[in-house]
Amino acid sequence: MTSMAVVYIDSSMLPCYIGVALSEKGFRAEMKRLKRPEFGDDWLQKGAVATMHTLCLEAERAHVHIICFDMKALKCYSYNQTAGVVAHETMHIWQYIKEWLGERGGSGLSNFGNELEAYTFEHLFKGVLDQVLPKQKQCVDKRKKT
Repeated sequence: MTSMAVVYIDSSMLPCYIGVALSEKGFRAEMKRLKRPEFGDDWLQKGAVATMHTLCLEAERAHVHIICFDMKALKCYSYNQTAGVVAHETMHIWQYIKEWLGERGGSGLSNFGNELEAYTFEHLFKGVLDQVLPKQKQCVDKRKKT
C-alpha cells in the first residue's frame, strides 16, 4: 500500500498493512484516501503522544494499522523515551495480529514459538522506529539551535 500522507513499513510477512502518521493532516488525508473519514477526528487519544488505529478494509479484505505520533510532543522526549512509545504502540499492533490469527497464549508457549515472536516484534518495532526517530531528531536539533 502506498500513500504520501502515511508511510507504510514493510509488513509483507504479516497479513496486514502497517503505517506511520507523523501529522494530523497526513492522517486525515489518509483516512480520506481510504474512504474512512470517520476516523479523521480520532487522530490522537486525549493526552496521548501516540495512538494506534486499526481499520478493516472490506473491499481488500485487509486490516490496516496506523500509528499516529504527535511530533511536537515528542520533541521533548529523549530517544529512549521515544523508543519506549514506539515499542508500546507497536506491541498493540502485534497483540491485535495475534488475536486476529487466533493466538490466545501469552508470553509462554505459543503456536509461533518464543523466538519467532521476538524476531517478528523486533522487525515491526524497527520499521516503525525508523520512521519516527529521524523526524524526532529534527525536532530536538531545532530546539538546541534556539
